[in-house]
Amino acid sequence: MDLLQAAALGFVQGATEFLPVSSSGHLVLTGALLGVEPDFNLAFGVFLHLATALAVMVYFAKRFVGLARVLFTNPVRCIGGREIPDGDRRLGRLLVGIFIGTLPAVAVGLLFKAQIDEAFRSPTLAAGMLYVTAAILLSLLLRKRGRVKAETVETTGPPAPPWWRALLVGTAQAVAVLPGISRSGATIVAGIHLGEEQRNAAEFSFLLSLPAILGANIIELGDVLSSGAWLPWPVYLVGGATAFITALAAIWVVMRTVRSGRFWLFGIYCAVAATVSLIVW
Repeated sequence: MDLLQAAALGFVQGATEFLPVSSSGHLVLTGALLGVEPDFNLAFGVFLHLATALAVMVYFAKRFVGLARVLFTNPVRCIGGREIPDGDRRLGRLLVGIFIGTLPAVAVGLLFKAQIDEAFRSPTLAAGMLYVTAAILLSLLLRKRGRVKAETVETTGPPAPPWWRALLVGTAQAVAVLPGISRSGATIVAGIHLGEEQRNAAEFSFLLSLPAILGANIIELGDVLSSGAWLPWPVYLVGGATAFITALAAIWVVMRTVRSGRFWLFGIYCAVAATVSLIVW
């Protein structure tokens, strides 16, 4: 893999990890287009995912500071009998929601890892699943206009979904392990249909992505480093830096389109991309 291929794959990963167009599907299709093997390099894929996770942490840095503060101080304050402010209470519910929402993806990953790995070798399957993503996104058009308008009035606090809503959004994330089904698209749309305010649904989707991304990829990175294999660091750094920058831009775009009520427009792109891919492959 040369630097140009690394930059191209980094751009695709960063742009599509959070745009609702399926990063896995686009990576499979782009790899096929560039002539890179489906399992082109485990360590390189890990680098791209860690770069996009870092982008989420940077974009929502203020929220992460709040979550860390609540995680380490609220137990002490509760023991001391002090009243917990509403903002901290919401952050506590957010932490619980992230934990509960992560469980379905963990279960699916452990039970069906071999089948999932095999699915990533099929450009045709990835293209076909893009139609599913298109249907998910276009389902937003079925919602009543008055309800959509009401949800554009944003709250300033952190998202605090009840446990059952977090579990259902997490189930949508678990389904999105298939190449071609967008994780961000599935989770954001699920949150909106379940009654979350649109900005909160998008933010919860981004925060929910971190345990799954970091957990799986840190373990795999440890395996790669422990193997003693030589890593072409210039290639990885170029790909990782490109993924980080484009991921930051993608998060901004998603937050803007969700707030504007035009998130469904990505469904048109997914349908077109699926059709073109099936014609090509």
